[in-house]
Amino acid sequence: MKEAKIKVLALLPMELPKEIELDNTLEAMQNFVGRLIECITLSDTGSEVTLVCNDEGKLLGLPLNRPLWDGADVLAGPGFLAGCDNEGNLTFLPQSAMDFYKEKFRAFIEKIKKRNLSYAAMRADGKLPREEYQALCKQADDEIAHLEQELKAISPAPDPQTVSSDMKEIHDFLSQKFDVHGARLAPELIDRFVEVVTPPLPITPTAGS
Repeated sequence: MKEAKIKVLALLPMELPKEIELDNTLEAMQNFVGRLIECITLSDTGSEVTLVCNDEGKLLGLPLNRPLWDGADVLAGPGFLAGCDNEGNLTFLPQSAMDFYKEKFRAFIEKIKKRNLSYAAMRADGKLPREEYQALCKQADDEIAHLEQELKAISPAPDPQTVSSDMKEIHDFLSQKFDVHGARLAPELIDRFVEVVTPPLPITPTAGS
């Protein structure tokens, strides 16, 4: 049975992946990607996942979104990831696939940083004029800043109470092992250290063995 709404992973240019609910209709999908839709099968997780994107994204000059297939191609314009049933209907994206692709596409930040290094190498080799180099670097830096700001916004801040509790446990443990006031290690810690770092003595064979 076709679901009325499906939970998918939205992929928008210059934004981190995010879970959304989408009406499971052709009209809603076309509105999301901006025009005719194209369905592409991805299989990074071992199970089929469907990428729904704009069929003419590159021809229309839509903003580049993120690399696909480890850089073999690139997604242009908005898209989303969904599951697929045996009858070819789009379904909700399983949580395991949702989590996998969230992390996979977050790595886009690192790819942009590597792109900056490539620009620098091209500039050093004289293959890139200074003005073009500066413009490309600024674009990459702006993308990185935007994505890192988004990542910071969605990453939960550590609970101060939890951090305080963890630090107390660490302090209590170290207090048992170290004599801080006398600047002296506890004997059992020294013995354990010697045991770990000292290689065992070779066994000398005796006559007749």
